[in-house]
Amino acid sequence: MKAKLKLSKADSMAMEADYERYVKINSLIARRTLELAHPWKPSSGVRLGSRSNKISREPEDLAIKKDADKKLNRLYSLQRWGNEACSKMDATESQLFELKFKSPHHYNWIEAG
Repeated sequence: MKAKLKLSKADSMAMEADYERYVKINSLIARRTLELAHPWKPSSGVRLGSRSNKISREPEDLAIKKDADKKLNRLYSLQRWGNEACSKMDATESQLFELKFKSPHHYNWIEAG
């Protein structure tokens, strides 16, 4: 038998927001990786053709950026947490999760339950 937990309203809202982000986690991780690989830099409009003496090691530089990026690490942590939580759901909880967060209709908790 599972122990029932009483969550505060703030904790409940935070957990619901995490589940909403978890449903989109793969696209959020891909977007953040793309942002790290191709950072936006403001352009002055002037193109200069200078050469650099720096050796480009883009895959290594990207791996270092990804390891150091706090936002990406939080997304990976959320993905692990969500996978673990979903694997522990029983059939009823899984069905509620599907209705509330994965359904194209945005059901509230009363309609989903």
